[in-house]
Amino acid sequence: RTIFELERDHGGVDVACFANARINQHAARRVYFIDITQQKRAEELAAPVRRVLLQIRAEVQTPAQFDPPTAQRSFAVVASDYAYTILFAEIMAEVARLAPGITFEILEPGTAVVEALERAEIDLLFSVAADRTTSQPSRELFRDDDVVIAWREAGYERMDRNAFVNAGHVVACFGPDRRPTLSDITLARDLPERRIEVVVPAFASLAQAVVGTQRLAVMHRLYAEHFAAAYPIAIYSSPVPLPEVIETVHWHEVRGRDPGIRWLLELITRHCAALPAPAPPG
Repeated sequence: RTIFELERDHGGVDVACFANARINQHAARRVYFIDITQQKRAEELAAPVRRVLLQIRAEVQTPAQFDPPTAQRSFAVVASDYAYTILFAEIMAEVARLAPGITFEILEPGTAVVEALERAEIDLLFSVAADRTTSQPSRELFRDDDVVIAWREAGYERMDRNAFVNAGHVVACFGPDRRPTLSDITLARDLPERRIEVVVPAFASLAQAVVGTQRLAVMHRLYAEHFAAAYPIAIYSSPVPLPEVIETVHWHEVRGRDPGIRWLLELITRHCAALPAPAPPG
């Protein structure tokens, strides 16, 4: 039948326009379906494509060999003041002797640097194992536990739960995110009556903050012993259960074959084996 016959049978309706509209409507639905399908597929491919690009960049930028005495390179390392003082400062001193062309940038922990690690823009990230915020490869370095510190003249003959609960406390929060320690998270959950009187930006401030007061602070034992040599503080076993401190180091998976990072990891592991055993607290 011709278009004129269709128009006559349908009371003069412009059948050609009607047909075009139906065709356009069908085409629009098909294009929309294709767009949605392609968008979903693109989202599925985003992670593997990103990983391939990171792998290519790592292969292009990473030297095939690493010769410490002649190497010229900078490492970006994320470390809390605890990891830096107890471990990494001595490692940097040894690197200065073995590889004088190596430089370091030390960054404080936080969400931004974890995201940078995921983009393979950070070489190494130190963290406590239970606080893992990345799925990248890691290596356990050493273990520690948390203790309670107080000013020696504060009058605590022993540290029991009652003394711990009734005292004011100093806590440390880290980075722009103001992240608490795992022990402080645990205590906030299990001991909500604990009274926080002072918040400081680093572990290194805890010892000085309790001196001259009756306040208490919870910190890693190796670090407490380090500060006990400089400040008049007493160290006590915690009267409440606290999570074990397991220090780890992370790197991006595409950098696993980087000879410079592997050399630095072995140096770190060797220093960890030489860490002193913590002395029993009072």
